[in-house]
Amino acid sequence: MGPHEHADAFADIRERYQEKFLPEDRIFPHIHRGDHIFIGSGCGEPQYLLRALIRYVRAHPKAFLDTKLLPPVRAPPRRRD
Repeated sequence: MGPHEHADAFADIRERYQEKFLPEDRIFPHIHRGDHIFIGSGCGEPQYLLRALIRYVRAHPKAFLDTKLLPPVRAPPRRRD
């Protein structure tokens, strides 16, 4: 799948599931003081989400007081017997 096909597929998904694509100013206010935020990295770091979160925190510095950002849990290394 080429870059244009990816863009078309994403646009199709975004149109079908509009309720899942909300502006950042409507998403981040649902995070409250004392919440724990886990950002999984199953296939890689969600860079867009992290950049948007950082922008929001910079614009609203008191919004996430006492909020904890939890790092992904790494599996222990395998033992080789």
